[in-house]
Amino acid sequence: MYFQIENGVLKKYTGKDKDVVIPDGVTRIGNGAFEDCKSLTSVTIPDGVTKIDEYAFRGCENLTSITIPDSVTYIGEDAFYGCTSLTSITIPDSVTSIGEYAFMYCKSLTNIMIPDSVTYIGRDAFYGCTSLTSITIPNRVTKIGNGTFSGCTGLTSITIPNSVTSIGGGAFFGCTSLVSITIPESMTSIGHNAFYNCTSLISIMIPDSVTSIGECAFENCTSLINITIPGSVTSIGCSAFENCTSLTSITIPDGATSIEGRSFYGCTSLTNITIPDSVTSIEYGAFADCTSLTNITIPNSVTSIGGGAFGDCTSLTSIIIPNSVTSIAGGAFSDCTSLTSIMIPNSVTSIGDCAFMRCTSLTSITIPDGVTSIGGGAFRKCRSLTSITISDSVTSIGGDALYGGAFENCTSLTSITIPNCVTNIGKRAFYGCTSLTDITIPKRVTNIGKDAFYGCQNIKIAVSDEKYFVVDGYEESGKDIVAAKRILLSKKMNTNAEIPLDLKIQLAVKLIDWYDNADAKTYVKRMLTKGMKVLIDSGNLELIQVLLEKTDLITKKNVDKFIQYAIDTKQQEIYLTLIHHKDEIGAYTEISRKFRL
Repeated sequence: MYFQIENGVLKKYTGKDKDVVIPDGVTRIGNGAFEDCKSLTSVTIPDGVTKIDEYAFRGCENLTSITIPDSVTYIGEDAFYGCTSLTSITIPDSVTSIGEYAFMYCKSLTNIMIPDSVTYIGRDAFYGCTSLTSITIPNRVTKIGNGTFSGCTGLTSITIPNSVTSIGGGAFFGCTSLVSITIPESMTSIGHNAFYNCTSLISIMIPDSVTSIGECAFENCTSLINITIPGSVTSIGCSAFENCTSLTSITIPDGATSIEGRSFYGCTSLTNITIPDSVTSIEYGAFADCTSLTNITIPNSVTSIGGGAFGDCTSLTSIIIPNSVTSIAGGAFSDCTSLTSIMIPNSVTSIGDCAFMRCTSLTSITIPDGVTSIGGGAFRKCRSLTSITISDSVTSIGGDALYGGAFENCTSLTSITIPNCVTNIGKRAFYGCTSLTDITIPKRVTNIGKDAFYGCQNIKIAVSDEKYFVVDGYEESGKDIVAAKRILLSKKMNTNAEIPLDLKIQLAVKLIDWYDNADAKTYVKRMLTKGMKVLIDSGNLELIQVLLEKTDLITKKNVDKFIQYAIDTKQQEIYLTLIHHKDEIGAYTEISRKFRL
């Protein structure tokens, strides 16, 4: 009466009975036949049924028991999806295939017997069966599909037969009670996320047959103490062992050619690791946040160290980078706060942004001849760095608003020589280097970024081996320093240059001093009153003496007002010098008598 049957196929059950017996003659339970029958608690399937189709009992949330006869060979996708009250089920020997999502979210299911006849278990078949404690996979199954047992938080043990050759992605994802597992020798690959977040997993044996370990395969296995990766493995995916916080040691096989991004990120108990000669690259974040790692040997086969590869390895005290390495990427050793020394080989051509940022114990470093650029923030906040040698090959010292300056806030840095090949000094390059008392800008520099020398003292522009111009007070404006440098090198006074008046006056006087420049004399004469006040305000006795010795601009008519201004601004050395000059030009007056020595 409540059964809609066509040609032996039960299309739909429309009744509301709790206990249902499917009539004889039915050979197939069709798609969604009992879907969302909330009243259904038990069902008996007759012997003639061969297939349970997709969604057949989906959402029957009060179904507690079901009898499946030996005639059934196929259980379709989502067949028992969301049957949250189903506690146990026996699958007969006749079944060969269990479809995708077949028992997904059967959260009361405590045990299930999968017969030896089954050759295929679809993806997510037992996903979220949180009460399932153990399961045996039959010998004819060759693959455990993606997510098959994902979220089975009560699963403590599982037997994987020798017939299985691969474990799919997320197969045991989040099986938080799984303590140990033995992978058979028939296995060739472990898929991505296969054992992700198996937080109780202490040990696992990976056989020699396995050639690849997928991305995030053991990520967040926080109880895993040690693991041996066999020599057969040639590929270890990104984040494969990320956040395995109890892992103390690991051996990487000789066959591996690359340590992928974040492979061992956050393995905070890992104290040492050996990288084999077969490895050519250490990718981004590979050992980042391995806070117990004290030393590591990088073999000569490695050519590149990726971004953040050893970032936050706070116990790492020293490291030797081999001659094979050509690039050190951004953040590679950032926040290695115990790192006291590092040898960078001549093979390295670039040091990336923030490469050694906040290496607060690093005291000195030599940039080798091969390096042409130093990235923004490369040595930022290396507060113990007292000296650095930059090779002549470097053309750019980086700095920008995002990463900061290459040597920003290196507060112990007392001296540095910028090589003659440098053409670019980036934003904030030496910002806050408050102990840096002497720095010379070489002739080839064409660009200086904003705040490049903020907080530094005695900044000099090199015009020749003998001629230097001190530009203190312009640390914030790199463009002003570049403009000043351009004027000095041209040996010509550019009165239209868009630079502050006080700097322009200083440049003009320097051109008079060095080259007896007529245009500079004309400019100073025109701006004499303002110019002298600028020089007196800044206490620039050196340039005032140039005007007194090399020009006739300070005369009997104007000298008194400059003496008075020096008195008013309490520039004692300057007003005594001016009084002496007044005596020499024969303009002796009461004011000079008053302050005469």
